[in-house]
Amino acid sequence: MKCSGRAEQSNTETDITLYYILPSLFAMLSSEFFFEVLRKSVHLVSILIVLIYELYGKETILWVLMLFLVVVLVLDYFRVEHGIRIPFFHIMYRKSEVDRFGGHIFFALGAISVISLFSREIAYAAILMATFGDLAAALIGKFYGKRRVFQKNL
Repeated sequence: MKCSGRAEQSNTETDITLYYILPSLFAMLSSEFFFEVLRKSVHLVSILIVLIYELYGKETILWVLMLFLVVVLVLDYFRVEHGIRIPFFHIMYRKSEVDRFGGHIFFALGAISVISLFSREIAYAAILMATFGDLAAALIGKFYGKRRVFQKNL
């Protein structure tokens, strides 16, 4: 069965798109996307905060978070002040974050505060909203953040 000229042209355009354009587009996006997903997947570890709190109670999770905070403060001090590269974690920082304390310190402080001051349900909601909100904002903002929704009329 012979295809019409229009169908052949359509198949050729599809083949060109599939074999030449999409892979290069995917390659450009995949490295950035992979980096962001890797960075933000670490945030999913914060679900452990909720699980430990639920299973072992308030006192246990506060001890875990305080220990975590002390460890990351010491590591970040050596990273920022002395330029020491911490294996695996040094790839997680953006260029603009290399010379300042990381967001994990502020997240830990927030989690300690919310667990100390509020009920279990409010603490869960606050921690999970911060986790998933930041994850969604970063991934969506990375790819759509520079597109203008409203244009200035001159």
